[in-house]
Amino acid sequence: MTVRYENGNSDRVHGPFDISQNGASGRCVSAISVAGDDVDTDTTPGRPNQPSYARVDLIGHGRLIARPEAPVVVRPVPQPPLVVRPAPRYGTQTRYILARDQQELIANPQIQESYGRNYSVFFSNPERVGAIQLEAKYDDAFIDDITVTFANGESQRIELGGYTTEGWVYRDGEIHLARNQRTGMLDLTGFGNRRVTSVSVRGRDGARGEVQASGVKPVIAVHGIGMQVVTEQVCVANCN
Repeated sequence: MTVRYENGNSDRVHGPFDISQNGASGRCVSAISVAGDDVDTDTTPGRPNQPSYARVDLIGHGRLIARPEAPVVVRPVPQPPLVVRPAPRYGTQTRYILARDQQELIANPQIQESYGRNYSVFFSNPERVGAIQLEAKYDDAFIDDITVTFANGESQRIELGGYTTEGWVYRDGEIHLARNQRTGMLDLTGFGNRRVTSVSVRGRDGARGEVQASGVKPVIAVHGIGMQVVTEQVCVANCN
């Protein structure tokens, strides 16, 4: 058997064994020629009335050439531009809130008549008050409205409404306070000028209970709810 290569060289091979051709030239085979005889004593079946022939199978074993893989290119993931925000700036803020635990009696007008009229109390020293609350003492009373005068000369009128037995409120009516009963907190306007100089209560007595028995008149106790200063840190610039 003769093996011819693509570069023109050739090899003659003898013997029934594997042919291993290794070389730097690559050994690209271009032709193989085999010379031999058929063996008549084999038992290879043939077609009827036709002779059988031997066949030689040539099996080529290739060679794997390893090539370096292309390097993996890792592309950076685009990142959004870094935005540096300035730090928040804080400042001190002062505000006033109602001090519900600071409550004191500031006025005690007495209701003298059974028809509506104003009963006023004037203060020699202005009282700093955030809200007021009324309480009927000694007997019941009807109250139409309250007028509060401040140290700066301004005044505030607080209109009340009367409740019926069904719970409805009369607009521009009157409120009935039973003995020792209090109203809700009545807010005053003007945080900066809540220095009260007078309180005027318009109302009349309830004409029942102790009034008829002994002539006792109701007294409207005016309680003042104080204010307290709250100082806190608040964001004034670069706030998120």
